[in-house]
Amino acid sequence: MGNSCIPEKKGSIFCIILSIWGVIMLVILGILFSTGHQGNIGDIGDKKPKSLARDLYIAAGIYLVFLIGCSFRYKQVTRRERYKELVVNNEEFDEFAIN
Repeated sequence: MGNSCIPEKKGSIFCIILSIWGVIMLVILGILFSTGHQGNIGDIGDKKPKSLARDLYIAAGIYLVFLIGCSFRYKQVTRRERYKELVVNNEEFDEFAIN
């Protein structure tokens, strides 16, 4: 709302793209760890690969929640912009305009 560095629509799109990437990457890593193909990942310390895969799936779920939230925000901003265009372009609403 108002002046900001990042417009709401572009910020929502960025959040959606970042969330999609996070979900895809974390699910792929979770699959690699759950099947035992984590050879190129490096040292995982004392954690077992199966528990690490579960943690990655949980993180992917969190990113999915952010993806849903950002999508709703994008839809809300888009609807608001359409409503503003409707009000501005429709002459019936000119008498109710606030100056």
